[in-house]
Amino acid sequence: MKTVWFCAARYLGKGATNQDIEDASIDIFTIVDQARISYRPGGPSFLNYLLHVCFRNNCIREGKKIRKRLGLEIPIEFDYEDQVLALNVVDTSADSDPERQARNAAFSDEIVNFLNAKRIPDKQREAFILRYLEGMSHEAIAQALDAPLGSVKGWLNRATTALRKYLEERGWS
Repeated sequence: MKTVWFCAARYLGKGATNQDIEDASIDIFTIVDQARISYRPGGPSFLNYLLHVCFRNNCIREGKKIRKRLGLEIPIEFDYEDQVLALNVVDTSADSDPERQARNAAFSDEIVNFLNAKRIPDKQREAFILRYLEGMSHEAIAQALDAPLGSVKGWLNRATTALRKYLEERGWS
């Protein structure tokens, strides 16, 4: 599995986070079926074909998406005191306009309302803040919250699912 992780890191390229690399590494299992169908005996070994053709092409596509995402992302500064969260969206893109700024402010307000309304358990909320606002890795969150890694991943999954549902109910798609 280390070989797959290192290949993913190399193929994804600049801007890939550990989470992106981990996600790409997991993709190898879906790629195996596709590679099994498209593999032609007589060429490279199946393992080389899988890693250096199919997996590489998938990672290159994902790497392009990551770099595009990085160009579109808006850094968020935040402070929270006494368990009340406040977000300040700083739009650094060159083409920002008043409409975009208003939409970003409204979106961050919705996230703040969701987190401050305590619609999710405290552990999910803490994990969400540490991951998506402080940018900590899953492992670092598990260590900070003194919880198993699997629990942290579950909390994050449930928190993002709840946030997605909350935002969809309010017209954000």
